[in-house]
Amino acid sequence: MSSQFCYNTLMSKPIKTLLILLILLIGGSAFYIYNQKTEQVVKNSIRLCFIRNTEDGGHANMYMDISSSTVSGEFDWFPAGKDSKTGKFEGTISKVDPYLMGRRLDVLWTAKSEGKTVKEELKVIMGEGVASPGFGEMKDRGDGVYVYSNPDKISYNDLNLSDVDCNTEYRK
Repeated sequence: MSSQFCYNTLMSKPIKTLLILLILLIGGSAFYIYNQKTEQVVKNSIRLCFIRNTEDGGHANMYMDISSSTVSGEFDWFPAGKDSKTGKFEGTISKVDPYLMGRRLDVLWTAKSEGKTVKEELKVIMGEGVASPGFGEMKDRGDGVYVYSNPDKISYNDLNLSDVDCNTEYRK
């Protein structure tokens, strides 16, 4: 009976109300802090989307999420009459280069083509509403990752993708 007396004394109505308010305050504060951190991550990144449709029926799509100096996204290339090459990428993005008036992406692309998946270096120049992936001869660097054989001979003129609204015009 003495334990029942202690419980009833400690859990009087004002104390119960105070305890419930304290629990709600702590829970609400934790929820607010979590949402603020999530909002900061979303505010500090940006998504850009690009497409290219060719007259011969080929097309390419690229989207990228940029956060500070890092970038991740997906590049899907469907050249007309050739095997497609699709996959996700991640790596770094430069600050604006005053000579190019654009930014450079240096990423590793996990590309799927002809039933095989390989990792390969992909460089992209982006600026003035255009993303231009670089193409050139590739070689295995010795660990199964393919890199450009001669970075000075990369061509950025073969596939210029135009920026589009990610919510309405971007498609796979």
